[in-house]
Order: sequence, then C-alpha cells, then structure tokens
Amino acid sequence: MEYYAFVQDEIVTKVIVADPSFFVNMVDDEPGEWVQTYKDGTRQHYAGKGSVYNKVQDAFYAMQPYPSWTLDETTYIWEPPVPYPVITEGETTVFGWSEAAENWIVLVE
Repeated sequence: MEYYAFVQDEIVTKVIVADPSFFVNMVDDEPGEWVQTYKDGTRQHYAGKGSVYNKVQDAFYAMQPYPSWTLDETTYIWEPPVPYPVITEGETTVFGWSEAAENWIVLVE
C-alpha cells in the first residue's frame, strides 16, 4: 500500500492509503490530481490535509504560518525573520510569535 494526496489548487484536501491499481479503474471528475506522498522525505515532507504541493518544485510543505516568514527552498520549512530565542537548560520560558512585532514574545515565564 502507498500514500496519495489529492491536490486542488496546490492545497492537499485529503490523503489516502491505496494500492496503485486503485487508480486504474477509478472514475473521478473532481478537479485536482492525485500525487503520491512518502514518509521518507521524498517530495520533502509527507502530505497532510491543508498542506501545500508545489508542482514545479515537486514538494509538499506546510502552509505559511505568518506573512513575515519565508520558505527555505532547501528544507521546505518556514523560517521566521528572527530566530527562536536560545533557552538555557532548566529555563521554562515559553515564547510565541507576534506578527505585529515581527518578533518572539514571552508567553509564559
């Protein structure tokens, strides 16, 4: 069995497990396409409902979490404009991203 993602307008709407022969006789007039996805890093990331499929790059990745974040086109992981704060061992501070400040803010100290 293999994994397939149904992609409509670059967005994954569902993921199924199926034998490739399933698609031989399948009748589907819904706009979109089935794209095989893998758990081993082929096509960058395993597809999940709501993720993005870039056909040109042949890659699945998460939707952009914030407008200021940029996509690393090597890892296909969204990067914030400011790195996550360094936390020392034993520190319990929790940070969250503030798009208004375009920086990390303390949520819990």
